[in-house]
Amino acid sequence: GDFATNFPGHRRVSWANNLVGRSMLENGQARAAAERLLANYRGNPKGERAPDSLYYLGKSLMALKQASQACKAYAELQTVYGDTMRADLRTLLPAAKADATRATLTATPRCGACAPRSRMSAAKTPGRIGSGPRHRLRA
Repeated sequence: GDFATNFPGHRRVSWANNLVGRSMLENGQARAAAERLLANYRGNPKGERAPDSLYYLGKSLMALKQASQACKAYAELQTVYGDTMRADLRTLLPAAKADATRATLTATPRCGACAPRSRMSAAKTPGRIGSGPRHRLRA
């Protein structure tokens, strides 16, 4: 088994699951990566690498041509972790959001999870990834 299976209560489980998901993505297994990264985030949202898992979930979804889902992952990353995310993720996030937004606008111009919100829509609480009927993770 893997580290997370053998040591489920260890404080590095979030780290290990994130690395496995990233490795899957690097090896062209975007669907498996998305599933692993989403499970890591949902299973331990306070884990050391939960924010990273959301970021790389977005990257996995982009590889799967699911830009609107990637926008949702990036929006949730910003909303849930904001100023508490590591500096390197804060640096990487704007370009990833811009890429997802461009791809989303090309495919489905009405989504806009990454796009700037109006005052009215910004006041609404963002949904959890996969919770809304239009935004279910299709990994």
